[in-house]
Order: sequence, then structure tokens, then C-alpha cells
Amino acid sequence: MFRFQDSPGTIDKMETAAFADIIFLLLIFFLLSSSFILPTEIPVNPPQSESAVTLKDEPIVITLTAAGESYVDNEKVPASELATALAARLENAPTRAVLIRGDEDVNLGRIVEVMDLAQDAGADRLAIATERKSRRR
Repeated sequence: MFRFQDSPGTIDKMETAAFADIIFLLLIFFLLSSSFILPTEIPVNPPQSESAVTLKDEPIVITLTAAGESYVDNEKVPASELATALAARLENAPTRAVLIRGDEDVNLGRIVEVMDLAQDAGADRLAIATERKSRRR
């Protein structure tokens, strides 16, 4: 028969290396399993273009929805206060570029009106957001 020695019931010291490994693995698990969801974007269906390009700098984004709502950098702004909000953003912006992101159902007159507001507020460059049209062969 085997005889085992009785070990003392108390732990003199705790092994921290194994504990640190477990904590590190739990941290990795939670980082990888959590979803990195950005704040929800305003739902718009931009027009499609075959010549769409990507901007290199971070412009101020004005979003116009089909329902007639206006947003400046994802903050809802009443149409009457759009010029004031845009001027405040352009004053502190590193670039004076404005990107107009509108639904394809937005009236062209509304887009031109917003472009005029942006130029009056001090925008140097204006662009209209589009999605790249998929080419069918």
C-alpha cells in the first residue's frame, strides 16, 4: 500500500505567476469576445458613383436625412441653427473641409443651400459623400 504524507492545511505563500497568467487570459478573452460597436450612424442611403474617392483628412460631416433632419458630426441640429453650429465647428477644426453626407432622396436645392451655408461659415473645401458603385461584368 501507498502511504501519503499529510501536508499542512495552510498555504504559506501564494504563487503569483499562475494567478497572473489566469488574469491575463481572462483579459484577452474579454477583449476578444466583446464587440467593438461604434456609435450608431445616422441611416442614410447615399448616391452611388463610379468615381468615388476616399478623403485623406477628417472633415466636418453634415448629414441630411430623407426625413429632413440635419446632423453636424452625428449631433442633431435644427435646420435654423445649422449655420451657427457649423461655424462653431469650423472655428476649432484643424482642417476647414466639409463633407455633406445626404440621402439620395434629399432635394438638390437643400444640398446647395447647405453648401452655401458651409462656404459662408468659412469652409475651404466641400465634398459630397457617395458610395462606390459596384461594377457588373
